[in-house]
Amino acid sequence: MRILVVEDAAANLLLIKSYLKDPAFEVDVAPNGAVAVEKFQSGVYDLVLMDLQMPIMDGYTATRNIRAWEVEHQKRPTPVLALTANAFEEERQASRAAGCDAHLVKPIRKGELLQAIRTHIHEGNFAPLLPKSQRIPIRAPEGIEEAIPLFLESTREDLQALSQALGTLDYSRIRFIGHDLKGSGGGYGFDQLSVIGKSIEEAAKRSDSEEVGKQIAVLTDYLDRVDVIIE
Repeated sequence: MRILVVEDAAANLLLIKSYLKDPAFEVDVAPNGAVAVEKFQSGVYDLVLMDLQMPIMDGYTATRNIRAWEVEHQKRPTPVLALTANAFEEERQASRAAGCDAHLVKPIRKGELLQAIRTHIHEGNFAPLLPKSQRIPIRAPEGIEEAIPLFLESTREDLQALSQALGTLDYSRIRFIGHDLKGSGGGYGFDQLSVIGKSIEEAAKRSDSEEVGKQIAVLTDYLDRVDVIIE
């Protein structure tokens, strides 16, 4: 999960980076709003932690610029969480008006920050928050145990087809596969596959190759770590 941390104070930045040392997170840093907007437009991030009071360009202006760029390029809004020492209600309203999804107040505890991240990330991106070594146990629904291996084999074939379709920007094919995955995953007990399928379908509708690529990575990670429990 790629997080852009926009913070000009070295002490605050050190603390936030220490909170996000889990290998599930990849942290990029911007010292002010102007650099943040530039990095956001040229990179791919799952979430932004935005300080509000900074030199050159403050967090309010940076967030407004990010939201305007997303609209202009038909991108799905990326969660932007304001992280500031200002706790007054007017500051909360100002950050919301600028386009922030939440207003977090410094000093912030690690548990509070991680919970806020988990609350605001897109559903389809939740699986990578688990450590890479952690398995994902799924209990097979009663009566269809024998069909599970065939379903997983078919899903892995879909994964290959998605990668090929992305290479040729065949959004019609990508949308079709995502739609089928959305409709079938939950029936076999793999609710997360339905969530991923929905995200792939929606990204294909927008011709959003970056998001399709991210969801293919999520799907790959999920299939690599899922363990089916059959009783």
